[in-house]
Amino acid sequence: MASGSPIRTRSDRVASFSPRSAPWHRGWQSFASRERLQRLAVAVAGLAFIWVFTRGWEPPFAYRTGFVPTRAIVARAAFAVVDEERTRDKRQQAFRETPAYYTNNPVKIRELADPLLADLIRLIEVENLAQIPAGLRARWPELAAFTPPANPANPANPANPANGLATNGPAPAAPATTANPAPTANVTNAAGTPVASVVENTTPPPAPHGPPATNPPVESKPGPAPPCDDQPSSDQPSSDQPSSDQPSSDQPPSDQPSSDQPPSDQPASTVTPVSTTPANRIAIAATSTTPAPAASTPAAASTSTALADPTAAGTPGASGTATGPAQEFARMLSELRAAFAGKNGEATLRNAIAGVFSEQEAIGLLRTLDKRHLDVDRRPQKIQVHRPGNLQPAMLVPISNVMMDDFTKGLEARFRNALTFAGVEPSAARDAARLAAVGLGPANLLPETLVYNEEATQKARELAAAEVDAAPELNAFQPGRSTIAEGGKPLSISNLRLLLEEHRAVLRERSWIERLGHSLASLAIYAGLFALCGLSIHHTRPALLGDTRRLAALVGAAAATVAASWFLSHDQWRAEGVPLTLFGLTVAVAYPRELALLLGASTVLLVSLALGHDLAPFIVLVAMVGAAVMALGRIRTRTRLIYVGAAVAVVTFGVALCVGRVLGQAYGVPQMISGPIADAAPPVARANMVGGLISAASWYSLCAIVASFVMTGLLPFVERLFDVQTDMSLLELGDPRHPLLQELVRRAPGTYNHSINVASIAESAAEAIGANSLLVRVGAYFHDIGKTLTPHYFIENQGSEPSRHQGLGPAMSTLVIIAHVKDGANLARQHGLPQSIIDFIEQHHGTTLVEYVFRQATRLKENDAEAAEPDEASFRYPGPRPQTRESAVLMLADAVESASRTLVDPAPARIESLVRDISRKRLLDDQFSECGLTLEQLHTIEQSLVKSLSAVYHGRVKYPDQPSGS
Repeated sequence: MASGSPIRTRSDRVASFSPRSAPWHRGWQSFASRERLQRLAVAVAGLAFIWVFTRGWEPPFAYRTGFVPTRAIVARAAFAVVDEERTRDKRQQAFRETPAYYTNNPVKIRELADPLLADLIRLIEVENLAQIPAGLRARWPELAAFTPPANPANPANPANPANGLATNGPAPAAPATTANPAPTANVTNAAGTPVASVVENTTPPPAPHGPPATNPPVESKPGPAPPCDDQPSSDQPSSDQPSSDQPSSDQPPSDQPSSDQPPSDQPASTVTPVSTTPANRIAIAATSTTPAPAASTPAAASTSTALADPTAAGTPGASGTATGPAQEFARMLSELRAAFAGKNGEATLRNAIAGVFSEQEAIGLLRTLDKRHLDVDRRPQKIQVHRPGNLQPAMLVPISNVMMDDFTKGLEARFRNALTFAGVEPSAARDAARLAAVGLGPANLLPETLVYNEEATQKARELAAAEVDAAPELNAFQPGRSTIAEGGKPLSISNLRLLLEEHRAVLRERSWIERLGHSLASLAIYAGLFALCGLSIHHTRPALLGDTRRLAALVGAAAATVAASWFLSHDQWRAEGVPLTLFGLTVAVAYPRELALLLGASTVLLVSLALGHDLAPFIVLVAMVGAAVMALGRIRTRTRLIYVGAAVAVVTFGVALCVGRVLGQAYGVPQMISGPIADAAPPVARANMVGGLISAASWYSLCAIVASFVMTGLLPFVERLFDVQTDMSLLELGDPRHPLLQELVRRAPGTYNHSINVASIAESAAEAIGANSLLVRVGAYFHDIGKTLTPHYFIENQGSEPSRHQGLGPAMSTLVIIAHVKDGANLARQHGLPQSIIDFIEQHHGTTLVEYVFRQATRLKENDAEAAEPDEASFRYPGPRPQTRESAVLMLADAVESASRTLVDPAPARIESLVRDISRKRLLDDQFSECGLTLEQLHTIEQSLVKSLSAVYHGRVKYPDQPSGS
């Protein structure tokens, strides 16, 4: 039996003595292959992704809420930030003070001018007060006082004294007796036309109650009328600029007498009181005993006093005669008729009316502001007036110019100014203005032409608010002078916003040399960490560098961890500990702890550099990852990861407290915060904003627990990604009801029984040297599943049947026996078994020699000199040799279990001798050179196997009555 290394050819021996090349040449050759270039490309791609994702070309922003600066932070560059409060106030003010839009319909004012002109012309042309038409009385109800009712006895004489004079309303009952009967007198106007019947009564009857009423004489002097009648007061605007007052209703007063009601009969001496409201300035409801003087007399020119006091029974004229309201009104009409006679007078009135209403036709009239307008702006000053269906152009008009009440107050002055400007006599202009003002009073014909446009107003207000947002209020900070945050106080959300703006300003002011230098420095640090991890993997797990898929999975996991930490590190979360702990647990599941610690610490360093962490967070995160790696161990239950998370949380809490205290932070408890800062902060940031060291330590501990729960759900995916198996997955895989094991039981029961025995003794041996005993047991279950395809070619399944190898040559028998390794690997791949189990199938024989068949071939050569010399390499298994300690344990257990069945007397000494012989053969055959198994461990495995086999083949005491062979 050959026990040395495989036979090498002469060329192989010569090549082994070739001179060594230079180091740089050997390095280039090591990277020249396609596989190595692919693995290098994977590492470079991961490095580039991390550098780009973390923005390695610019300094990080290192501040977080809750951080307590030891000194005040002063601005390093000039910058400005938006003042939210001032901008909000300005936005609200702009929204509120935006002039509202009102739609103006000028047609109503245009339709008002022609009827007013026609009525004025008709009224001026009336020669007898009794001839005033009903239509004019409807416009001027006060004129009913001068229109006597029809006389049934003598309808042709409308001035019959028996009918009396019409009044504005019913008079109180009074005695009809008088001391001296008063003769009647016919009063005529300047043209000689009778005006009214006047009853002269020198002694007026007493009033029904109280003393007799007297009319004090009023001195009548020529001159301008009182300001209340003719001239606007000092606070009233001129005709061009009306003042602003609240408009009044256009409905007539409820006590206004209708022109259609017949006047009540009254004694001739009765004086009817007349309202003195501005709408009744021309009302004349009294009688006079003195005939009216001619219009041309000086006394007749004085009308202000009579019209100002229409209740007076009479006033002394300039010549000593009494003049009454009727005579004054008749004189006024006569004067107006003379002033506006002919077409020129009508044109003058038309132009005056057009001039008075020209401005209001453009800007409109409004009684009251819309409630929707006042809900937003309670004291508006101006409005936007536009035509129907067209917002542009819109006129910005003061509200006082469109209010109807203000317009009516200055209406008389407007007419008078317009007529005076046209050349009309001042007295005639004043009288015509009074007639027009009364006819268009607020209780009569003035229309409301403005309507609130809510849609246009809302759009204008939103546009004004948007303009404020486009140019907000700013707070400027100067470098070296403006303080951003105070020392000794935790940073708030507002401080953080200012610091972020300052950081951006600093980045904008950097030169290209500074940017290039920072970029190269950060890239060099990242590359150095990658090189350190790669060298460590090369010395501890060289197989990882030889597997491109697993290397890509590891680099991808590191890049994803850095990206997730970058995303979760923002002030909204501050949970970078979760992905870092997950990465440490993942690497610890897939690889040894030493490698997991190195990769975890390197990843924490990358994240800390990218985020600008100081010493305290770096130490806490390293402690978190290290505790997770060391506490993981073997995952045999579902709750294992939860317990690991709890242990890591305790360690992290203690480390955070200690590090914080060493660095001078004060202990504290979480505090509730309120106000705009708390409202603007996310929930996680609110918990961390104020609270000190205990709050931060609690948050780190919570991140560790969250990572353990997440890892529990991700564990199956991690196993598949890195092609590793935890104890939980191995327990599921070792279920006897697995389809392959069921097939092995049905088709090769002897092989199944052999596999169960091998699993039992191999598990104990692996446990003895600290290997993964559960993995060895499950691998032993499946190591011979290839025999299910040709079960009867193996002795454990032949039973009493003759061996099928008797009709085969040694070479063919070797092929059938060796094929079960390849067939088993194919079946395992078809059923989705993990690579670690497939490795047991391929490596449990290594490159050992099929000794029984090789000996048969040797004997054939000895018996037949012409037979070919058997080639030992043709009778060896294809390998590979065991690559792990677990595979080496299974190789020995499989060999000794099969050989022990040939012992006639399996005494412990014989079993021990058998195990040592087989172990020495495998050792001398160089089967353990690639698995890292030491001689000490090999000796431990031997002792365990001897102990296990001795327990299986233990002797039994023969009972006296027991028959032989039982």
